[in-house]
Amino acid sequence: MKLSLSTIFYTTALATLSFSAALCAQQHTMPMLKGNETVWLLTAKQQLVQVNAQAPQTVLKQQSLKGINTGEQIVGIDYRVAYGVLFALSDQGQLYTVNTTSGQATAVGNKLPAGTLKSAQFGFDFNPAADRIRVVNALGQNLRLHPETGALAATDPDLAYAAVDSHAGKEPNIVAAAYTYDQQDAKVTSNYAIDIGAGNLVTQGTLAGVTPSISPNTGQLFTVGQLGIPDLQQVSFDISDINNIGLVALTTDSQPSTMLYQIDLASGQTHLIGQLIDGSAIVGMAIEP
Repeated sequence: MKLSLSTIFYTTALATLSFSAALCAQQHTMPMLKGNETVWLLTAKQQLVQVNAQAPQTVLKQQSLKGINTGEQIVGIDYRVAYGVLFALSDQGQLYTVNTTSGQATAVGNKLPAGTLKSAQFGFDFNPAADRIRVVNALGQNLRLHPETGALAATDPDLAYAAVDSHAGKEPNIVAAAYTYDQQDAKVTSNYAIDIGAGNLVTQGTLAGVTPSISPNTGQLFTVGQLGIPDLQQVSFDISDINNIGLVALTTDSQPSTMLYQIDLASGQTHLIGQLIDGSAIVGMAIEP
């Protein structure tokens, strides 16, 4: 079916109005940390470090990654929640599963063809409804990977702000992504991301339940709100499968040590929890299910 530009604009506008109403309807009070949010961090030195979100400076466990192909660097980690398995992606496009007890990584299938991944900061997160891995980056790439084979499941349109969004026409700089979880319906999820250029929390596609629905696969971005933290540099982001608690690890121009924040998914506002471990650079973060 061929749609006119006016029809596309009208549909997107309706979705944006519904999206804005959905945001307003959400309670703008962040859910409280339960105290048992266990977080795995991936440092720039390729160390896996476990902390509790309420005591982010205290190292609970630490492992060196093993089994990574020579010359590769892991650039993102996330849990396949339904299976309780940690996955990792290398800068060369090789998918791995990771044993968090030993630090041993096991390759999943073959690496992606050379040149598939452009060099940039990456967002890497499981879509729990589709059981596919979303890979996005600062250069606008928008990919899906198959967790059983490591193969490219789809190359989706590049990331761009929706025509009716307040940032329409501005080039996004998306470096982190995370999906929500619905305990009552495993097929319901919303895809959030962070634009470090604008300093904003966004959704990729519309929120779950918004009509008309716009899929994350379209690459369309909708602004939620500002984090309130200027000059973002390195950012990692995840959402817990219980209570949908959003956590962000980040550095800024003026704060090179990595700090842990809780983020309000309804507004984008952040609350500082504290420094992560010794402030080392973090390139990936995953909340343990």
